Amino acid sequence: MKILKKSHSVIVLLVNFILFFGVANQALAEDGPGNNSQAVMDCEKAIILDPNDALAYYCRGVAHNKQSAYRSAVQDFDKAIELNPKYIGAYNNRGDAYGKLREFEHAIRDYSMAIELKPDDALTYFARATAYSELGMYEQVIEDCDKATNLMPEFALPYYYRGIAYGKRRDYQQAIKEYSKAIKLAPKYAKAYFGRGSVYGNLKDYRQAIRDFDKAIDLEPKDAMSYYNRGIAYGRVGDFKREIKDSKASAKLGYKPAQDFLKSKGISW
Repeated sequence: MKILKKSHSVIVLLVNFILFFGVANQALAEDGPGNNSQAVMDCEKAIILDPNDALAYYCRGVAHNKQSAYRSAVQDFDKAIELNPKYIGAYNNRGDAYGKLREFEHAIRDYSMAIELKPDDALTYFARATAYSELGMYEQVIEDCDKATNLMPEFALPYYYRGIAYGKRRDYQQAIKEYSKAIKLAPKYAKAYFGRGSVYGNLKDYRQAIRDFDKAIDLEPKDAMSYYNRGIAYGRVGDFKREIKDSKASAKLGYKPAQDFLKSKGISW
């Protein structure tokens, strides 16, 4: 999810920037590699100056999230919420941290609380959809992505995740429509081409699958799964030379199923 989606940490940081003065304001302005440790220290100074300042804990939590110190981030957002139970940004960012920790039930609870407090935030519905997706709760994924696209129709990623959900439900035609919409909005999003190619493969439309995997590889030349799946599609249309070539490319990138396939054929890579 590396296009279009901005983390709650960044978005809420920008919204809150003008609200915070003094030491913590300086810390919220910190961004980019190498600045996060300084941001933590600046926020700690703000906490010393005022131990009851929810935004100071939030600030430090944002910095911890950027450092991938997710458990510490959770603790800071806990404190921010204790001091301000209606702190939407803290719920969203704690949900993000729980997601990184793969504690998706906790993430869903936090996103749900943020939605209760602000029911018109497309990004929060989308974030909750991604957590539902990790748990295989595809009906909920579709419902949240519906809400996200209603609120923000030009946001590509909910269409992509809705494509995943419809694909898991074997509603392949609808999945293709969703992936195609994501591609229209974000034509350089390799994962959407890969997803649509996989659905075409399920429909045994291997030529179209190959075209989508071609595009995914053009955009992400080191995506081992795209090579592997294109190889399978080539095999299905009888082009075994290209099947082996793609399997080798995938195996060289470390993809074990491709390596196992080649081993079964006695082929090195």
